[in-house]
Amino acid sequence: MRTIEIWPDEIEGGDTEREGVFYATMRFIDREAETAVVIYLQPEIERGMIADLYGWAQSRGMTGRTN
Repeated sequence: MRTIEIWPDEIEGGDTEREGVFYATMRFIDREAETAVVIYLQPEIERGMIADLYGWAQSRGMTGRTN
């Protein structure tokens, strides 16, 4: 397993199409480190996980938006 550690101050959520399949995406942005991690969620698990991640991030003071 690979661990990537960032300290995000913003999150973005949206949908991304890849090879004809749509995935929900979460992008965690660390502006100071000029780094972003994008997570592609499989369609069958995406909606509940996005709501959980978004709520978690906002509860810790991160700003967020969706496309």
